[in-house]
Amino acid sequence: AEVSAWFSPMTIDPRVGGAYSFDPHDPHFEGVIAAIEPPRRIRYGGPTSHGPQGYWEFRLEPVAGGTRMVFVQHSQPGAFHRPEWPLDPPESAQDTPWRPGTLAGWHAAFDGLGELLDGQPGGSDARKRWAELSEVYRQHMRRAMP
Repeated sequence: AEVSAWFSPMTIDPRVGGAYSFDPHDPHFEGVIAAIEPPRRIRYGGPTSHGPQGYWEFRLEPVAGGTRMVFVQHSQPGAFHRPEWPLDPPESAQDTPWRPGTLAGWHAAFDGLGELLDGQPGGSDARKRWAELSEVYRQHMRRAMP
């Protein structure tokens, strides 16, 4: 329920091997729970578009004055397949899983989570800035390409 409030409506069977789905209409955002250590860590195996060894992982770590969230998205090299998502920027490597819009989406989701944790309505400002954030990430990707 909490993830649905700041990220995307989801269903989850919260145990290792349990199924999850972030979007019941898109099989690219479903898989099985690969690791779970409540309340500090969860690893969502998949999503399927990132290969059998791909995952999303959220970890919470205590720090002075609060908690740090660490997020890792791992795509199995060569496994990303979303033909409906053209390369962006077009000069990207053919098998890159990264798209400026995806990075901007994570940015907006995490900003929205911060707003919710601060007692504000989540997602208000960052989601409005998605196009601006996408361009920032597009330029960063261009600078970082070999």
